[in-house]
Amino acid sequence: MPTLAACQGRRGGNLRALAQPSLCCRENTRLLCWCWTCCLSSATGKETRAELGESGAWLNDELLSSARRQPAVPVEMQSTPNYLWYTDDVLGQGATACVYKARNKKSGELVAVKVFNNASYMRPQEVQLREFEVLRKLNHKNIVKLFAIEEAGSSKQKVLVMEYCSSGSLLNMLEDPENAFGLSEAEFLIVLNCVVAGMNHLRENGIVHRDIKPGNIMRLMGEDGQSVYKLTDFGAARELDDDEKFVSVYGTEEYLHPDMYERAVLRKPQQKAYGVTVDLWSIGVTFYHAAAGSLPFIPFGGPRRNKEIMYKITTQKPSGAISGVQRQENGPIEWGYELPVTCRLSAGLKSQLVPILANILEVDQEKCWGFDQFFAETSDILQRIVFDVFSLSQATMHRVFIHSHNTTNIFLDAVFRQTNTAPHHQEYFFEGYPYDLEPNLQAQNFSRTTQNSPLTLLSTETEDPIGVRYRDPAHGFPKFVPKVDVIADCSIAKGVLGAVHQTLRIARSLLKCQEFILRGLHCVIESLKSECSKFLERKETAVLMLTCLQHTNEKTLMVYDAVSGSNGNPELKDLAEVKARLQMVTEDLCRYSHSISEYQGTLGDILSELVNHRQQAQEDRSIRQMECCLEKMQLIHKQFKKARACMRLAYNDEQIHKLDKLNLGHLARKVISIFQDDCVQKYQDVLGGHGNRMRKVCEIKKHLKKLDSSLSAGCVELTECWDCLHNALDRLPQRVQVPSAPLPVYTQDTDQGMALRMQELLEQMKSVTCDLQLNNSIIERLRGVAPTPAAITCGPEHLVLFHYFISTRAFCVMNADCKYTCHQECRSLIQLDCNQPGEQPPNKASPENTLTQDYSQNVAKPAEEEKHKPPTVQELKQKIDDFNAKVTNCLLMKLNEDGTYTGFIKVHLKLRRPVTVPAGIRPQSIYDALKEVNMADMTDKRTSFYLPLDAVKQLHISSTTTVSEVIQGLLKKFMVVDNPQKFALFKEMQKDGQVLFQKLSLTEYPLYLRLLAGPDTDVLSFVLKENETGEVEWDAFSIPELQNFLMILDKEEKDKIQQVQSKYGKFKQKLQQTLKEAGGKPG
Repeated sequence: MPTLAACQGRRGGNLRALAQPSLCCRENTRLLCWCWTCCLSSATGKETRAELGESGAWLNDELLSSARRQPAVPVEMQSTPNYLWYTDDVLGQGATACVYKARNKKSGELVAVKVFNNASYMRPQEVQLREFEVLRKLNHKNIVKLFAIEEAGSSKQKVLVMEYCSSGSLLNMLEDPENAFGLSEAEFLIVLNCVVAGMNHLRENGIVHRDIKPGNIMRLMGEDGQSVYKLTDFGAARELDDDEKFVSVYGTEEYLHPDMYERAVLRKPQQKAYGVTVDLWSIGVTFYHAAAGSLPFIPFGGPRRNKEIMYKITTQKPSGAISGVQRQENGPIEWGYELPVTCRLSAGLKSQLVPILANILEVDQEKCWGFDQFFAETSDILQRIVFDVFSLSQATMHRVFIHSHNTTNIFLDAVFRQTNTAPHHQEYFFEGYPYDLEPNLQAQNFSRTTQNSPLTLLSTETEDPIGVRYRDPAHGFPKFVPKVDVIADCSIAKGVLGAVHQTLRIARSLLKCQEFILRGLHCVIESLKSECSKFLERKETAVLMLTCLQHTNEKTLMVYDAVSGSNGNPELKDLAEVKARLQMVTEDLCRYSHSISEYQGTLGDILSELVNHRQQAQEDRSIRQMECCLEKMQLIHKQFKKARACMRLAYNDEQIHKLDKLNLGHLARKVISIFQDDCVQKYQDVLGGHGNRMRKVCEIKKHLKKLDSSLSAGCVELTECWDCLHNALDRLPQRVQVPSAPLPVYTQDTDQGMALRMQELLEQMKSVTCDLQLNNSIIERLRGVAPTPAAITCGPEHLVLFHYFISTRAFCVMNADCKYTCHQECRSLIQLDCNQPGEQPPNKASPENTLTQDYSQNVAKPAEEEKHKPPTVQELKQKIDDFNAKVTNCLLMKLNEDGTYTGFIKVHLKLRRPVTVPAGIRPQSIYDALKEVNMADMTDKRTSFYLPLDAVKQLHISSTTTVSEVIQGLLKKFMVVDNPQKFALFKEMQKDGQVLFQKLSLTEYPLYLRLLAGPDTDVLSFVLKENETGEVEWDAFSIPELQNFLMILDKEEKDKIQQVQSKYGKFKQKLQQTLKEAGGKPG
């Protein structure tokens, strides 16, 4: 597409005025550009573009001194064999060609036609054909397409039929006041992607463009509503390999390489040759312009008015600098090594982009990057994925650019570089819930974030809030001159609109920051309240266990007193020490309750403050007020553009213009007032209190951690006390006095005394046994494991046997021939002498063998642990290589340096019963659900549903991951709150046409089983099912349920004792009556 230089003769000729020229303002410089892509406005401009022809002759551009409207030209239709257009549909015009909007005669498709005039044929034939040849050679979505080359009517003028871009150019985008401070990050990345792809296609075809600038980057909207940018205007392009040079000078001043600028603009003779890297300088200036909204190198007065200083800035630029600005005449040059703070790009993208700009804006062609490195670095940016992170402690928003294959550790380091929060101090929340990042998890498996739904970063260390970084927009508002100057007024109005857009963006950022502060702090407080509730639940469990232990300790002391009498036993000293230790734990638990109550009160106060701030933010109307002012200002600016086209206003129009200027100034001051007095003030109020609230939250979090450690230590203390009591009870049978002499003949009084004493001992043993059973359940709950048979205390069977031998006056002695024991595990501890002298042992089955066959079959037996010899690292490597060779997908195993390895397992969920999950699982925003959350404080809401029988979950685990951890991980993935002991992991195998299931032990390693079996799921697959053990899982019940069970059992026990006493009382009464009637007569 022709710019002014492309539209004038290569050998000479004057500039021809365009029908609709355009004005392009960049900072303090009014640059008048001739380009068909920016001819949609109605101002007059000028542009200098120098060219050294192949013959070495210089051509000078004439500058238009004033803007005058062109006389009306008769409208006529022109055509080629396949296209037609009207001569008033001008898109652009130059000295050698004119560009029109045309249509295809058959399809009606809109195209752009470039019609060459007679002056174009004065150029050398080689130059005339160069643009045709270049366009024929190129075919890429980011380069304007050439459809055909035809001739116009009888004149036989050459016509290029090209793709029509209806959305203007990148320069039009930057001319929009909304983009006065640069493009948005999303749009800039699109520009970066499109330009890099287009330039890569040029280099693949050995073509140098030599006139890269925003005006030569066209824009159209794709079918998905996203912008597509295309390179155009190949009038200066030519074929050139990487190692070749050229001497012709082409380009536009502001985007021209310094060596070419010296020769073309300053007209200094030199014999330098130029390579393909001159395009890189133009690309660097274009990218900076797109990112910042202004040119990187600006002398005082502008590049067009101060050419010598412009050349000085570009040639004397320090290494690493990407901008240079002279603020005052003959003043110093301010070098910039970063993009300006007004730039709309995030700090994460700036850190990636600045090194690229610094290395392509290098005047020394030897130090400047080549295209290969440029493509590599820009592609590296474009291939990264973005995660939005809001630092709650610092109140700052960040965007983290990392590769999809990077792991959590790299992500944490990237966050550290932007926030200075050490990785081990980083905790995350997402959508209102704590978000745990596994160390080896790849970024592509992270939850996707947006700018409205970021990851919330919480530092475990206290940090001072920083807040949103911005430059006060009040300092950037242009001021109107008193006199009426339609051109100057239009330019100033455009600058005012740009400042208002920037002010509105900052106001939205401040409001968004407030929202994230309140939302994030609310999530943290809810999490802390949940931790407090869980802590209190653990404390109540510990209190229940403590109470049982104290009761058991007292009963055990009574038993030892009853058994040993006055004889001293070492166990009595141990039991006294246990009593003292339990008293210390009691004091600690009382202190915990007081601390938690204080924490809950503080969190409640902070939550109330957040609710008030939230209501104020919802009622805020400042943004809408500023938007209304902006809409009115845009209407005034539109009128100013119309007035600029007229050049001279009538009296009434001039008065209206003056009023519009006053209104525009009033609206601008109103916007600044709303911003400073409303937006900033509310933001500062929230930010000021945020620091104090975060310090309180961090202190509570640290104290909770300490209390949790102390409670864990107390639970360990209780466990040790329980072990001590258990040992004392284990040694109790050994303390029973066994008579060495033959059994004496007891009188009736002696028999009754012994019976009463043994009856009391029976009751005490019965109470102790019940307490131990309860203690065992509680201790196993605290330990987090299911009760094992070896840990089960002797139950009521002991009491039944003990009562039987009391009635038969037998004693508890060790006898290898006895088969009466309560449990198989107890044989090594106690056995009873059941045989009376001269009698044969009764032929009765022991209690352990009295289980019914149905019950035995229902007990799910875990798979027997196979003892494998640990493989060496070399063997592991060989096995993993063999495994990966059989894998048909990307789910490979990877061996680590420490000998561990990672891989994937697929688990099928075949649960036939409903699972329990929190009610209202994962709301869209926990803060928006504030009222519901407050209600949840009073009731623990749960709901149940059935998981699909064909549900499958892919897990990435390591070789050290156990079956227990896999079960817990699966439940966590599906937010299941049921006790993990209700579930079991089975391995499913096929053998002889049958499907077999075998339960896996909790300590087995599924990934090792997968490695041994290979990737074939027909050989081995994993299934999560209900744990059908046939045993009562006491840990699955809540504390209130267990307390109810104890009450029921206590009542049943009392009823049973009353029944036995009544029965034996009647039996005793009947015996006494029978003896009395016998009168001592022999039987």
